[in-house]
Amino acid sequence: MQTQHDIEFDAEILNLNSPVVFFPVRHHSPACSRILKQLAAELCPVAIVIEGPSDFNSQISELFLPHELPIAIYSYTCLSDGTRRGAFYPFCVYSPEWQVLQVAKSLDIPAQFIDLPWAEIASFAQNSHRYADTEFQRSGYVETLCENLEVEGLNDVWDLLFEIDPHLNPQEYLKRCHQFCFHARLSDGCSSAIDLLREDFMASQIIKARSTHSGQILVVTGGFHSYALYAKVFDRPFPISPTSPPISTSQSPNTGIALTPFSYDRLDSLIGYDAGMSSPGFYHQVWDDRLLGETDTYRKVLTKVVKDLPREWV
Repeated sequence: MQTQHDIEFDAEILNLNSPVVFFPVRHHSPACSRILKQLAAELCPVAIVIEGPSDFNSQISELFLPHELPIAIYSYTCLSDGTRRGAFYPFCVYSPEWQVLQVAKSLDIPAQFIDLPWAEIASFAQNSHRYADTEFQRSGYVETLCENLEVEGLNDVWDLLFEIDPHLNPQEYLKRCHQFCFHARLSDGCSSAIDLLREDFMASQIIKARSTHSGQILVVTGGFHSYALYAKVFDRPFPISPTSPPISTSQSPNTGIALTPFSYDRLDSLIGYDAGMSSPGFYHQVWDDRLLGETDTYRKVLTKVVKDLPREWV
């Protein structure tokens, strides 16, 4: 069996003429959203499949109703010992998943979620924010990259590589992001049994979509999963040894899933396993400014902060 150190990056994953195009995202990234929105409109695939709770597919049309963002899909369950647990899939206006859903609607392209229902892994899942950056936070590759680039952490290195350049095009983004995510995952083999179980399920849904639709499929998932899914769908080598014991799915009859209001305060307060991109209000401003062709958001925000400070502090 090949280990993570034996695997070479297969550039075929970058082929935009492939029957399946894998678009890696960092959840709640305005750069991802802008580029994904552009690419989805250019490709006009026959179907779009998205990392998200597949048990919400029967209600997915609810996401196209007029909403005040952010909102979240909330999945909840009662475990066999009586413990109640819940998990959120938050969407804000600059979330890649949200933007690609809107493209699908505008182009009349079928879209569906392909992830394993959270209730089936609730006994084992550590984080309740399902669009968190858990995997990247524990990657030694990201830590080394931060040291080499002389930045403080994941948020800084992500900004440097992906967010700062307003003219980053889809081809260059895909090249950078696929490489970044590939090495972040393989550098220290940080794949849990839950990761592998979810990826088996997502790959089966992608294969099913290929058999259902005649034409190109666009796959939108967290970048941590993109190459693994590519390898499963196209039978490429990829290490599958989990860093935790195998698990099996189970589901209580007492489960449910629904839309619920969310907020930037809640999104910004998430820590540990639940943490994602920080400062959502700032990145919302970046999203709005970039739509207008403006690139000096930091100056506007800094000016506002200084104006809002008590006079004796200035």
